[in-house]
Amino acid sequence: MIAPIWLERRYGPSAWDLVSAQVVTADGRILHADEKENAKLFWGLRAAATSAS
Repeated sequence: MIAPIWLERRYGPSAWDLVSAQVVTADGRILHADEKENAKLFWGLRAAATSAS
């Protein structure tokens, strides 16, 4: 999988191996996202901007 452009620019190829993320939402909540918890958010982070070139 190709890493999102902004992730790759900031973290390099290691972004390709994203296994989880901690995200702060606009309303201040802190969410953990991985394949099982908040899965849609997790896969969205992994796939974001891959088709935008």
